[in-house]
Amino acid sequence: MTKGACGNFFTRRYTNGISVKMAGANQQVGTPEIFPDDITSFNDRHEFTVSGRRFVIERLWAGETLDSVAVWLPEQQTVFTGNWAGAIHGAMPNFYTARGDRQRSLPGWLVQCDARLAREPELLITGHEQPISGKDRIRAELGKVRDAVRHLHNETVRGMDEGRTLSEMMAQICLPAELQLRDGRSRERWVVRAVYEEYAGWFRHERTSELYASSQSEIWPDIVAGLGGAETVAAMASQALAKGDAERALHFIEMATHVAPDSVRVREVEIAVLETLANASGLHAFDLLGWLEGRIAIACRVVAQ
Repeated sequence: MTKGACGNFFTRRYTNGISVKMAGANQQVGTPEIFPDDITSFNDRHEFTVSGRRFVIERLWAGETLDSVAVWLPEQQTVFTGNWAGAIHGAMPNFYTARGDRQRSLPGWLVQCDARLAREPELLITGHEQPISGKDRIRAELGKVRDAVRHLHNETVRGMDEGRTLSEMMAQICLPAELQLRDGRSRERWVVRAVYEEYAGWFRHERTSELYASSQSEIWPDIVAGLGGAETVAAMASQALAKGDAERALHFIEMATHVAPDSVRVREVEIAVLETLANASGLHAFDLLGWLEGRIAIACRVVAQ
């Protein structure tokens, strides 16, 4: 199934993730599929010369954009990579985008990164910001990103072999101080999850219910009722938040809002939880903030009614 075959699905997901960030802008998502007769197609590599300048185009299937290519100019020692390593040079690449595309391959990206570095380019031109000049600088900066990705990959694989759960690894695995990267769109815990699911798929072998169609949220009304109602559960979320456990509070408030989406009191607690999570992100994680701010906006509309 191609993205073109389920465009409405992806458009809704993109809008969920970036609607607040794109307020006032053109929110059209996606591009039509166009195949003019004069387009040259290729699989992995295509080489041609124009006005005496040689171009080598190579497919980069493991980057942030699944249809990426690298353009290599051998004589000029220049490489164009677009957003293959992410929208922000020196930050963690997006191996799973919160806007909702399928995940990318970490092992594949590492192989592609080593191949780019092996050519020792003198000029690296990405999809955003200024070109990066000098082979030593490129080797140092892109090499650091590669080493950070490799660290998260290897630590996750080690954790899987040791029998640690995905939740444990997402909470515990992080980059050492010497591999800390620029703030970007991805989170370390998302990379850990991307590694796990690339190797192990969606069945975690933690709960039998993973194999069945019904979701956990189907029994939330019963749980909320048993705990005393949505406002009581919202109060439990407030208590968890007061103790500094915003993620535990999030689980409580998601149950409460599922049962009582129009409750002002419930939504007020939800706003407090989401704002705490947003502030804890350092306000730099574009994709995470896009999602959180979108949920905050929905809750604020209920409170304002």
